[in-house]
Amino acid sequence: MSEPDPDSLQARLFVALQYLLPQHLLSQLVHWATRSRVRWVKNALIDNFVVNFHPDMSDAVQSQPLEFASFNEFFTRALRADARPPDPDPNTLVSPVDGTISQAAATKISATGASSLTADGGNIDLSGASNKFVGTVTASGTNITLDDSVALTADLDAVGAASLTTAKALDVSGTIGAGLTTDALDGKTKFGATTVGTTLDVTSTGSVTSTTAGILIVDGEKTTKRNANVTVNGVVGALIK
Repeated sequence: MSEPDPDSLQARLFVALQYLLPQHLLSQLVHWATRSRVRWVKNALIDNFVVNFHPDMSDAVQSQPLEFASFNEFFTRALRADARPPDPDPNTLVSPVDGTISQAAATKISATGASSLTADGGNIDLSGASNKFVGTVTASGTNITLDDSVALTADLDAVGAASLTTAKALDVSGTIGAGLTTDALDGKTKFGATTVGTTLDVTSTGSVTSTTAGILIVDGEKTTKRNANVTVNGVVGALIK
């Protein structure tokens, strides 16, 4: 007799709990709270959202979160006319969001032009191995993960960590607040102007280079794996731990 699957049992208990909760009452409570103009109620909700999700208020017509009359007005705030202008190039992928940019496992992203990804206060997780970014990917968010089935050129602005995996060559630049992990499965790795807040971990079957002295700044440890040669900031072996 087989043992019961604990994950399946936990999932069933969670679903069963949903039937016991007073759903209509909870919906009415949320509706009231998010539209409440009682100062301490709406301020508590707005403060909690700002602390946990770090929205970029510089895009908004009203940039002071607590000046909104309710949480709902804050959440549906109007943006400035010049905020987040879409790229006019029809071959460009533009995806501005205030949450997380991600993809389902079976989803394939194919972009023939440049790609611009912005997740204000959120993460970007495009870890599908079959993705195909032909042009430069400009990505801004908290933590950024990009996978590409061909060569990848990425310009990053990550508050946290970043991970880049490509089937061929990798060209990376930008600012990463925490660690950066790169893996060029069958190609070279080249760094443009890049600042890494903590550790840099590079895996590359081909050479690892940055052609201009001082162009790569790493505050933590620097390691490499599987590379033919390493020449960074003009120094051979500079990335070897």
